Order: sequence, then structure tokens, then C-alpha cells
Amino acid sequence: MSSTMKLYALDDFSMYLMPKQVVSECPPCQSDTLPSVFEDDDETEPSQEAFALAY
Repeated sequence: MSSTMKLYALDDFSMYLMPKQVVSECPPCQSDTLPSVFEDDDETEPSQEAFALAY
């Protein structure tokens, strides 16, 4: 695959225009395997107790 690059000069500023590359397709959604950060976690009990220390 050959690509062409064009150069435009504008008062001491060079801008290179490159052709767009083909973007690979997004992987399938993993909503079944990854939990949402927006879902409530009230149904699950914490696996460890957490302590807050104030000084």
C-alpha cells in the first residue's frame, strides 16, 4: 500500500497531511464479563473490612 503525504507551509509553520489509515473494528462488548462502575454494589458484602484512621 502506498501513501502520499502533502506538505503545506504557512509562515514558518509546516503542516503534514497524511492519508487516513484503516482502523480495526472494535472488539465485541464485554458487558457480560465486566461489571459496570455505575451499578449499585449494595447486594454484595465486602470481602474485607475497611478502617479509616483520623489524626
